[in-house]
Amino acid sequence: MKIGRCFGDFGASADVFQKLAGLGYSYIEIPLSQAAATDGGDLAALRKKAESAGLAVYASNMFFPGEISLLGENADDGKTLAYTRTALEKAEMLGIQYAVLGSGRSRARPDGMDECEAEQRLAEIFHAAAEIAAGRGITIALEPLNTGETNTVNTGAAGYELVKLVDHQNFRLLLDYYHIGLSDEDASVVQTVKDALVHCHVAAIPDRMFPMKAREADYAPFLAALRGAGYSGGVSVESDFAGEEPDGVWHLQ
Repeated sequence: MKIGRCFGDFGASADVFQKLAGLGYSYIEIPLSQAAATDGGDLAALRKKAESAGLAVYASNMFFPGEISLLGENADDGKTLAYTRTALEKAEMLGIQYAVLGSGRSRARPDGMDECEAEQRLAEIFHAAAEIAAGRGITIALEPLNTGETNTVNTGAAGYELVKLVDHQNFRLLLDYYHIGLSDEDASVVQTVKDALVHCHVAAIPDRMFPMKAREADYAPFLAALRGAGYSGGVSVESDFAGEEPDGVWHLQ
């Protein structure tokens, strides 16, 4: 498995990227909505600093900004897909391979909307987004989120069903240990979804802090399940830097 770091400081010095590499990270995962609003020259500088330190800009998160609604009367497919084209063009510039689609606010189901109707509408817009991603050589990874963050796709199993409904090779699945834990879903879900799984996140429960060695017993079953399923993709640490251990993340590998 490759261990990466969710990281949003586009203006960080070269020394910061060198430090991340020294801690054992092999890539960074950046906010796509932030990249979409950033000048191409600044993105080129970000990529250069990362790659000079031996870090790939491998993945992105925060796919949609909060003002984009995918469901209900405020949904505007034209606006959504125009943004998607711009965002994924920037992602391609950075060399991103996987664009994580969590965006709980954007995909929230309005009061009164039927669950099946919401699922079908999400499948339609996600399929269209996957078509755009395919043209850029990028795979979208759907992130199930706990019920405190959204009211659609709250478990890995539900995410797997939506991936099958979207039915596009450039639309796959992410599993996040933090959300799995808050949703009381067992790590065995990894085996259920392994044919669709392309990316993962990890952070400590319940505070979303750094996954410290002292708490390894908590998240060890998830990492063991990934290894048992033959997973060899990325696992991004998605936490604050507070509590990050000076000897790095080698224990996650």
